[in-house]
Amino acid sequence: MQYLGDVDQTLSRVADKWERMSEIMGDQTDLSRKLKSELISNILETTFCEELGVRCRRGNGDHEADIYVDDNPVEIKTSYHSRSWRGGAFSKRDGDYLMVTWTENVVTKRLEFFAIQVPLLESDWKAGNVGNYYATNIDLDTLLNKDHVIHVGMVEKKIKNHHPVFL
Repeated sequence: MQYLGDVDQTLSRVADKWERMSEIMGDQTDLSRKLKSELISNILETTFCEELGVRCRRGNGDHEADIYVDDNPVEIKTSYHSRSWRGGAFSKRDGDYLMVTWTENVVTKRLEFFAIQVPLLESDWKAGNVGNYYATNIDLDTLLNKDHVIHVGMVEKKIKNHHPVFL
């Protein structure tokens, strides 16, 4: 599962790009966390492919994985300061996942990350339980019970569940 290279360095470059984008666009506090997560995910996909060169390509739409590294499909899921991730219908596909949660340091305003890579099966995802909300979800404890690599951050056990520690 180490074929993604130095994920910590990649996420540091994502934070750098986010800072440059903020300088150009100004204060982004009016953007929703969902939109910020989408932007961070897209920047991350692009940055992986820049760093890995010909070994990496981006997928072509929702019917494909987010990126392919050495022809291995990798789905990238991002969430804001969370211990769980959501995804739509295509999130249920079997494959390798890089799960990233982010927060913004209140003092420096720099993005901080937790990232875990894990192979998942369709059956690992739980159906959404809110009315007719379609999204599936998966939590950190489920990921920790599978073969995984924590690339950035740590986990700490709280009273009931594990929680990410951002770096």
